[in-house]
Amino acid sequence: MKVTGLTGIIGSGKSSVAAFWLATFRLSFINADLVGRELLAPGRSGWEKINHLCKHFILKDQQIDRIALRQALFHDKTLRRRLDQTFHPLIRDEIRRQIAILAVTRPETDVLVEVPLLHEAGWENDFSEIILVYVDSRQGLARIMARDGISRQEAEKAMRAQWPVTDKIMRSDHVIDNSLSWPATVLQLSSLGRLLWREKT
Repeated sequence: MKVTGLTGIIGSGKSSVAAFWLATFRLSFINADLVGRELLAPGRSGWEKINHLCKHFILKDQQIDRIALRQALFHDKTLRRRLDQTFHPLIRDEIRRQIAILAVTRPETDVLVEVPLLHEAGWENDFSEIILVYVDSRQGLARIMARDGISRQEAEKAMRAQWPVTDKIMRSDHVIDNSLSWPATVLQLSSLGRLLWREKT
C-alpha cells in the first residue's frame, strides 16, 4: 500500500485536486486538517492541550474559538511555534493510526494524505512521494480572501506563515500548476494519477 502526501500553498486548490483524484482513482483519503479539528473536540487530546496552554480560547460551551485562535496564530509567531510543536505530533500519530487501520481494512487501495504544512512539519519521509499544488500568489490571495471572508492583510499574513513555494517545489516529487483553467489542471491530474494509481472500474 503506497502512501502519498498532497500539499501546497494556502489557496492553491488542494481540496479540489484531492476530490478529483478520489472520484477517478482507487484511493483512501486522510485530511490532516480534519484530523486536527477532530482532535480539538472537547475532551480530545488537542482540546486538553489548548485548555492547558491557552484556555482563554475555550468558549463557555467548551468548544474552541477557532476564529480567534486562527487570527492569533497569524499574528503571534511564538504562539504558532508552541502550538505547532504540540499539535503536529498528535496529528501525525493519528494519521499513522488511520493508515495502519487502512492497511488492514483496505489493503488493495493506496492512500492519499492531504497535509497543508507537510514540509513545515518535516514529514517528508512519511510518504512514498509528495505532490505539491501551487498557484501564483495573486490567485492564492484572492482565493483565501473569498473562501475565508478575510481582508487582504490577513490573507498575506496567512501566506507568510508558510514556506515560500519555491522551497516546497524543491522538496516535492511532483508539481501541479493550478494557475490556469480547471480543464488544464485536470489534464495534469489525469496524467499524474494514471502514473501513480489504478483507475476506478
